[in-house]
Amino acid sequence: MDVEEIEALIAAFAASDLAVMDFTRGGWRLRLVRAPGGEVNRQEFGAVRPASPSHGSPERGAGDAPARTFEIRAPLAGIVQLAPAPGAPPFTAPGQSAERGQVVAIVEAMKVLNEVRAPRAGRVEAVLVESGAEVEAGRPLLRLGVA
Repeated sequence: MDVEEIEALIAAFAASDLAVMDFTRGGWRLRLVRAPGGEVNRQEFGAVRPASPSHGSPERGAGDAPARTFEIRAPLAGIVQLAPAPGAPPFTAPGQSAERGQVVAIVEAMKVLNEVRAPRAGRVEAVLVESGAEVEAGRPLLRLGVA
């Protein structure tokens, strides 16, 4: 399967009323699942894990709940853009809040601009890539602090 075939399958699934679609060919498997409410649920890349002092989290008292971080990862390989256009302000920056669903980056692959959205709300702790960098699927782009 190549990227064009995958994008065509995603588009066909989004235009259909199917709840689940599995496609297998030549050792590749693509599974698409529609989220409750009817929108296509793209897989969230990343994991929530306890923050460590190396992440710059403040010290907490014994009764405080630990802070957690979440890495927003590239959904596919391509060129990452951290602003909507050259010379424009970035989508977000360290210290700023990001709302669930907010565009935080764009990954360009095969002349298609793919928006990367925050899957949950949080505060941007770090931007882990430079705009214009080539990234592989799954590479961390930003780190959010979540409550």
